[in-house]
Parts: sequence; C-alpha cells; structure tokens
Amino acid sequence: MEVKLFDRGNSNLGEQQVPDGWLRERMLEDALRNDKNPGILVLLTGDGSGYSQGSGFHTALELLHEKGWGIELLSWRHSCKRLMREWVERNGVFIALDDFYNSITFLEPSRPGQPLAHSRVAEQLDLTRRPTVNMD
Repeated sequence: MEVKLFDRGNSNLGEQQVPDGWLRERMLEDALRNDKNPGILVLLTGDGSGYSQGSGFHTALELLHEKGWGIELLSWRHSCKRLMREWVERNGVFIALDDFYNSITFLEPSRPGQPLAHSRVAEQLDLTRRPTVNMD
C-alpha cells in the first residue's frame, strides 16, 4: 500500500482533479505495461467529468476497452454520470453499489439531541450476485 498525498491549495483545480488525474495516469501506464495481456479494469467512481473535453475516467475507460480490456464500473446509480454508466452497460459491466447497500454501509450512532438511528445488522457480502465481464 502506498499513501499518496496531494496539494489541495490550488484554487484553479477542483478538489478531486489532481488525485483523479494521477489515478488515470496510473491506469493507463498499467495498461501499456500489460498491453499484450489485457485484463479487467475495475473502477469505483461515478465521476464522468471531462469527457466532453476528451479527458477523465470515461475517456480512459473507452481507450482501455479499445485495447481489449474488460471494464467493470462500481458506483451508486443516482450519482454516476449517466453517459458513462450507459456506455459501460453497453461495453462492460455496471455494478450498482445500491444492490449491496446493507453489506457495505453502516449507520453511525445518533448525535446527542438527534433522533435515534435505526439499528441494522449488516448483511454478509454476497458477491455471487455480482455481474462479471466475459473476456472470451
């Protein structure tokens, strides 16, 4: 595990623009290193910004798919950029985190003075229901 810290002091850039750009660059570098043996790229994001300018995660997914990579996108349905989700549904696998809500989220205890949070026992994470990319 490598911790990477980014300067968030540049007011011309959005808070996620620098780390997202670093992540896209690592994805594309990995694809170049493994261009003879493409695998499955799994990306957890809903951010499709930059696509109309030819950049961003959506553009990177398209480029990697053209090179033979399988694409799996994990995101919440309501917050995933629609164009990116629809493209992935046609060309890869979209995995809605909503379908696994009770296994991947937790309820924080109520704050003093706030209504009590409903208790919930987390469900076992069952990945057998998860769609997968067919690389045949």
